[in-house]
Amino acid sequence: MEFVKMSSKGQLVVPQKLREALGFQPEDRFIAYGEDDYVVFKKVELDALKKEFEDVVRTTSKILKKRGVTPKVIEKEIQAHRRKKKAT
Repeated sequence: MEFVKMSSKGQLVVPQKLREALGFQPEDRFIAYGEDDYVVFKKVELDALKKEFEDVVRTTSKILKKRGVTPKVIEKEIQAHRRKKKAT
């Protein structure tokens, strides 16, 4: 375990031993999640994330098509929701 200090710009440096052990490279991307007094960083591969998102969209589109849900139906539901929300 190593301690790190936040810079005046809000930057944290991942200690060299951790970078090497985890294989982090310059330009790697991370998502950050914070709660209470802790922050968790998770390395993400943008290409893999994009592919996963596209797979979810493709699967969802197939399910919606089977159920007869078209873009027109979705738009109609959005408008109905907005009208209802505006009325309250």
